[in-house]
Amino acid sequence: MYHLGIDVGGTFTDVAVVRDNEVAMFKTPTVPRDPAESIRAGLEQAADFANTDVQSLLAETEKFVHGTTVATNSVIQYRGATTALLTTRGFRDSLEMRRCHRAGQWDFFTPQPPLIVPRFLRRGIDERVLYDGTVDTPLDEAQLMEEVDDLVGNHQVEAIGICFLFSFKNTAHEARAAELIRSRYPEVFVSASHEISPQIREYERTCTTVINAFVGPVLSRYLSNLGKFLADNQLAHEYQVIQSNGGVTAASAAGQHGARALLSGPAGGAIGGLMLAEAVGRENLIVADMGGTSFDLTLIQEKELQLVAETEIAGYTISLPMIGIHTIGAGGGSIGHIDDSGLLKVGPRSAGSLPGPACYARGGTEPTVTDANLVLGFLSPSYFLGGAMPLDPDLARQAIKQHVADPFDLTVEEGAQAIFEIVNSNMVDAIHVVTVQKGYDPREYALVAAGGAAPIHTSVLARALEISQVIVPRASSVFCAIGGLQADAKYDYISTFLSKASEIDVGELAEEFQDLVRQGIERLEQDAVPAENRFFEFSLDMRYIGQHWDIQVPAVMENDTPDLEAAVAEFHRRHNMLHGYQMLDRETEVVNCRLMAIGRTPSLEVPVKALGDADASMCLKGSRRAYFGTGSGFIDARVYDGERLVPGHRVAGPAIIERLNTTVILVPGDEALVDGQENILIQLD
Repeated sequence: MYHLGIDVGGTFTDVAVVRDNEVAMFKTPTVPRDPAESIRAGLEQAADFANTDVQSLLAETEKFVHGTTVATNSVIQYRGATTALLTTRGFRDSLEMRRCHRAGQWDFFTPQPPLIVPRFLRRGIDERVLYDGTVDTPLDEAQLMEEVDDLVGNHQVEAIGICFLFSFKNTAHEARAAELIRSRYPEVFVSASHEISPQIREYERTCTTVINAFVGPVLSRYLSNLGKFLADNQLAHEYQVIQSNGGVTAASAAGQHGARALLSGPAGGAIGGLMLAEAVGRENLIVADMGGTSFDLTLIQEKELQLVAETEIAGYTISLPMIGIHTIGAGGGSIGHIDDSGLLKVGPRSAGSLPGPACYARGGTEPTVTDANLVLGFLSPSYFLGGAMPLDPDLARQAIKQHVADPFDLTVEEGAQAIFEIVNSNMVDAIHVVTVQKGYDPREYALVAAGGAAPIHTSVLARALEISQVIVPRASSVFCAIGGLQADAKYDYISTFLSKASEIDVGELAEEFQDLVRQGIERLEQDAVPAENRFFEFSLDMRYIGQHWDIQVPAVMENDTPDLEAAVAEFHRRHNMLHGYQMLDRETEVVNCRLMAIGRTPSLEVPVKALGDADASMCLKGSRRAYFGTGSGFIDARVYDGERLVPGHRVAGPAIIERLNTTVILVPGDEALVDGQENILIQLD
């Protein structure tokens, strides 16, 4: 049986095919207007490799996991559904007030994020639930439906978000409103806050609900159409989608909870990093995933992924557990351009797959990082994607000359060097954000080169950060796709339980957790996860009395009862670690109870081969001149066939290792070892 992992990126769509623990990898250009077309092309490549057709391949597929950027792109481009918002009367402006936080707080001319729900589509409904869950004003169903009729009939809204005050304490009004709307307008996507983010804090809950409504119709249509295509082509079961929390879920569930898929693509790379940490025996990794459009960073700390309870995407707050991923616009397709002040910048704008870098000869005329890497000798014009996609050096040189070299009176090679060094500087700064700025020393980590473009740059980045080891995984070019195949099913649940720790009845707290467990079991049963593969992780959001923000701490369960004393002690410790102080005499309070329901999936067992002592010179393809920094300039570098390198082979820099879907650069002083799983471990001098 086959396991298929597919990740649709901004430039390439990656396909990983696993059978009998052997991995085959493919890349095909992404079709922006129809990402599903890229998947079809990738499946055809995989079928050709397996000497079969797509239908036979899918009929023998046991697991199909998909990472998608559809929801992400809808938000960052502000191209979602026409969305309305229903709130308690008098509170329709909370979304726009944004807790009075502004980007560029001292600059009144700094543009704020576009309103994805304009004021005329935000309606106040006559109803009111009080802070303790009691009903003060019953829901006026007639007035509700008058507003909905106007929104749907006169404004053609495609999605409606519902966020009433204190619905996390009493869901009755929201549930009834959702029921009425779905009954009369089944074609309208409905997002109710008690279904998406049932927790305290009105703005954050409203914002999360609105984003879910905004991306829901787009994502659900895409996933539904893809599901129909797969079913028509003999896939016998529902496929899965990677979620932002590092787990997978059924495609039907993902379509209803689009806000949980906002980091679907890069989350796969984070999961892959977690598996790699175990394989190479390193506790701390910086996973640097550089594709065609973005540069995504994830920290693996003590072989664990770091989840954040809240993040901001495109100016909107999302109150859902997500992997802590930091992203900048720095990929192979990132465009070098001169800004309004006359400075050369690289990114965040990308050439994507269409028209793509100039050297792709698909109509692109602006210089990109890929064009610079070609001019600098890192890429072979005849062996890009194993020769399946030849590159045109003349078009790359022409783009750099016109847009970078001539304006600054540079040679073409100097212009390419400038692009290369600027994008590297941007990536070093990004790594500082996730390490130094959070109190972590990057020298205590290994740097993982994930994505097709990263292995060209990571040795240079590691030197700038004084990191001693770079790891290039065997599946680096399809790291997100292979990571998704190793992900567990994960569902997170939350319940607000606002109380001083000293006044909590642990029995009541245990009952709150058990209610969450029941919800988790129901969901895992729908996924047909057997009881022996179900696991539950408990945690509490805690803070000092008077604080506005809280810290998530694990809740150790003893006989189904949380150890509250241990949780309080852990809160003090984490507060000290994060903020540099603790107040042991200050009262603490519990804000939320959290549960992560997990359905374990069997790990991919990659065969470990014995290290030989064969001479790597047998893999030499020749040499070519390439640029190795301001100290070395252009020098001759040995070029190795990466597909012939076997465990035990050692390669010293300067060298270029060409694999089918990626190119690895070793600068002078580097020494690379191919390990038993065919990862390339680069030791820096």
